[in-house]
Amino acid sequence: MTTKEANRLSVMHQIDKKMLSIRKASEELGLSYRHTRRLRRQYEAKGKDGLISKRRGHLIPNCIPRDVRNRVIKLLKDPLSKGWGPTFAKEKLETMHGLHVSRETIRSWMIEEGLWKSKRKKERRIHQRRTRRSRFGEMIQGDGSHHDWFEGRG
Repeated sequence: MTTKEANRLSVMHQIDKKMLSIRKASEELGLSYRHTRRLRRQYEAKGKDGLISKRRGHLIPNCIPRDVRNRVIKLLKDPLSKGWGPTFAKEKLETMHGLHVSRETIRSWMIEEGLWKSKRKKERRIHQRRTRRSRFGEMIQGDGSHHDWFEGRG
């Protein structure tokens, strides 16, 4: 039982002892009132087993099998594939070995194995702000041109 599930169990015990209402329990657990009622029904029907996740021990449906990952890593560590980027590696794995794995998955595996270094983000420059003028509309306006705009009148 995880700490989250143990916390839910202790809250259910408090509801049993009439120390908490379901509304207060939902606030304490950070769940909606409706979801807390659903958990309460599960607890009343199955006891503490009703609060334990049913997904525990099951495989993730879209998980790539371990043997495929190991095969891809072995092929990428081969001296012939040294210096390949994730996109090129994806294309070569598809054409030469018939392995269809996404570019982003290959990139993350290469980073884990030390075959690829992620690119650093560009540093943002910090610009110093100008000082505010004392009065509204008091910006200095200058003209750097040599043209006589006022034709000798000013």
